[in-house]
Amino acid sequence: MSTWVGIIGMMLIVIAWLPQTIENIKKKKSDINIKFVIAYLIGSLILLVYALMINDLVFSILNIAAAAQSFINLVIELGEKGRRKK
Repeated sequence: MSTWVGIIGMMLIVIAWLPQTIENIKKKKSDINIKFVIAYLIGSLILLVYALMINDLVFSILNIAAAAQSFINLVIELGEKGRRKK
């Protein structure tokens, strides 16, 4: 039962990020504060290491997905900053 609670929570967190990430990909522009994205990415990676250390599959998948979406948003934001400098 507790695994299902974790899976439902994981799905809601990942789904919450999807609309913003998809919008940023389409616009090739991020409206998210870059400091937030960097902190979220680092936090997700640290929690991924922890989840792997305790062998928690649900927590591992959640943090892989969260880190991936944060990374995508970071790349978009950095690409946007690079285009603005030219």
